[in-house]
Amino acid sequence: MTNNYTYDDVSEIFKTNGYVNVTFTKKDGTERNMVATINYIPEDSLPSSTHSTKDPSKPFTTYKCFDVEKGEWRSFSLSSIISISPITVQEYVVGKTIEKMYFKGIPEYDDIPYANIQFNDGARIQFEATYGSYSGFSKDEYPAYINCKILPKAED
Repeated sequence: MTNNYTYDDVSEIFKTNGYVNVTFTKKDGTERNMVATINYIPEDSLPSSTHSTKDPSKPFTTYKCFDVEKGEWRSFSLSSIISISPITVQEYVVGKTIEKMYFKGIPEYDDIPYANIQFNDGARIQFEATYGSYSGFSKDEYPAYINCKILPKAED
């Protein structure tokens, strides 16, 4: 299957969206669906260098991104893309059943800023609340923002 996606097209989709759902044909001919990002990379998975050894005069034919379900870097051939579209965290969890949920606090504070949710298919998401300032009384604090991100799938 041929498509007209250029590296710049794919790069723009990834840069302007938190998560992207990509369906492509693998080298072995099987179809693969991947939820990926270039925006929400765990600290321990950040590349050690952004320097490329690729010859800039040759066009890019593959795209490298972070597979959020596997928790690893992956790449795919631009010519193998079947479909590519943004996906929200809400769309990612629709139809899934919550299997377990746990809260995580920071030892030196009385706040519990993290809520991790695991679903029946191993999918996981995390809610994180951050606070603007500390008054000394938790009842006086309000979150400055609440972030939600997709975590790698749980191991079976």
